[in-house]
Amino acid sequence: MTGDLDIKSTETKTGDSQVTVGILEGSKRGFRSNFLKRSRRTKIIILISSAIVLATLSIFIFLFNKNREVYIIVGNRAITKFQFKEAKQADASYLKAIGNEEGYITSEETIRERLIFNAALENEASKANIKIDQSEVDSALAVLARGLPPDFDNTPVGSTVEQADKVRRFQSIKFGWSDEYSNRTQRAVLLKNKMRVILRQKSVNQLTVPFDTQNVTQIEQLVREKMLPIVSGNQGFKEMQDQIMALSSTASLGIYNDVNKETSLTSFSDESWVAIGALEENGDVSDVIKSSDGNFYVYRLIDRSDGQYISWEDFSKQSASKAKIISSNLDWHRLLPLRIIK
Repeated sequence: MTGDLDIKSTETKTGDSQVTVGILEGSKRGFRSNFLKRSRRTKIIILISSAIVLATLSIFIFLFNKNREVYIIVGNRAITKFQFKEAKQADASYLKAIGNEEGYITSEETIRERLIFNAALENEASKANIKIDQSEVDSALAVLARGLPPDFDNTPVGSTVEQADKVRRFQSIKFGWSDEYSNRTQRAVLLKNKMRVILRQKSVNQLTVPFDTQNVTQIEQLVREKMLPIVSGNQGFKEMQDQIMALSSTASLGIYNDVNKETSLTSFSDESWVAIGALEENGDVSDVIKSSDGNFYVYRLIDRSDGQYISWEDFSKQSASKAKIISSNLDWHRLLPLRIIK
């Protein structure tokens, strides 16, 4: 009797457990189903919301952002699509006007490289606090007015600005350039001259005096006693050249703006390169060097700079590698605080 009751009690408890498990499993399946449905709805909502945000951002960039015309970003400076198109048209009209007898080649790539170079140079100038104002641009253009063709008004009459305006007017008529493009082009030339400090280079005067086996002693004495003091002095290049030529019609004084790039110096002796390398301060003069090519040489340091770039080509390559070309209206780089090149 007791055993029967125990068995029934066990069966009843077991049955209740099975019912409870079944209810729990059913609840889990229902929860999972509802969760998946909610997850799908959430994903759809997120996707739709993201699409709306992107579309709104695109509209904002395209319609309201002042940088919507940005084509290339160089540091914190921007080159616009209009400026790129203007440069293309300027190159084409210039080559057409001059006939391009020298076979000058221009392409979108070379134009981009030039614009990037100029923008990068502006960045370096800002770091060094070097500026080119409009009066400097006008002065440089006014000098070009002297070379205007006879059928154009090339008389040196009027103020600096008036002379510069003549050049801008000529470039507009002949090449189709705007005043802004003329100014920007001349500014780039002036800035490049001022920014040579970012290069690693040496500029030197080179005194060259030929000799032969019969007069080597006399020529060396002339160079040491008469010419070396002239090169070591503080006179201008023209004065030094005139005095040296008066001492010897075969002597010459030259200028090399960057000795590392002068292919004509590749045959120099090791002594010559050592002498040039030893020049540290502007005005330093080397000793007289007797070369195996039949010349005496003397070098005078005109200028030196210890910048981070080996050459302008090196600067151009590094600048191009860091530039960002904008290819989409959704590019977030357009939201950066950029300076448009004027």
